[in-house]
Amino acid sequence: MTKNNKQQSKAVGNQKQPQKVSKPQAQQNNTKKPVQQQPKAKVEEKTTKPSQNKQQQQQQQVKKAKVEEKVVKQEEKVENEQDATDESEIRDVQMMIDDLIDKKLQKVLDVDIDSEKDLAPLYIEREQVLAQIPLFWYNVVINHPILSQLITEKDNQLLKNLSSFKVESLDNSNVKFCFTFKPNNLIKNKIIWKEYLFKPEEIETNCSKIEWKNGNDITKNSTEPSFFSWFSPEDSDLSLFECFKEEIWRFPLDYYTPSE
Repeated sequence: MTKNNKQQSKAVGNQKQPQKVSKPQAQQNNTKKPVQQQPKAKVEEKTTKPSQNKQQQQQQQVKKAKVEEKVVKQEEKVENEQDATDESEIRDVQMMIDDLIDKKLQKVLDVDIDSEKDLAPLYIEREQVLAQIPLFWYNVVINHPILSQLITEKDNQLLKNLSSFKVESLDNSNVKFCFTFKPNNLIKNKIIWKEYLFKPEEIETNCSKIEWKNGNDITKNSTEPSFFSWFSPEDSDLSLFECFKEEIWRFPLDYYTPSE
């Protein structure tokens, strides 16, 4: 080996060899740092805080609902008190109206009584004339728009025997209706009547009992309602009262049409 080659070998030998990293140190360098765990108290605080907020919201909602309920009840109470006050005021005013109407009606009744007294002689004279007209009152009754709807075929047979009709004005504005019949094979009565007694608190009615011949009570033995059912103490219908007193009795010619 030459001198130069020996020197080169020596120089190479003298160069520092790279240091080897020990295995434990390499593993230590490659491992990640562990995640630092939060304290347990803080974790529990974070998990319980939403639950507490929810409970607070529920409590606030309950309180709000109770307040609203109290407000509604208070408003209803005020409305009820106002309604009661209004109703009381209306009742008081209505009583005043009723009292005034009663006074006016009494004056009208007084005038009506006086007029009936003045008309009485004329009614008698009229009756004498009407007695000469066959079936006059029968035709008046059956042609009245309201009464005609109440008359059955059997009622019609009895009404053909009606010879006269009159209205008697009694004391205290009481009224009596009298129907006179010719002899017939249906009833024994010559006159049947019905009266209306006007009392302060009610209207009372009285009537004669119809005596039917041979048990032929047309008010019971018929499937249709009979006009003669009106002759009952329990029937105080004022619509028929008005028909007879204010229309048929005062203006009979308005309903008279001679039958064929």
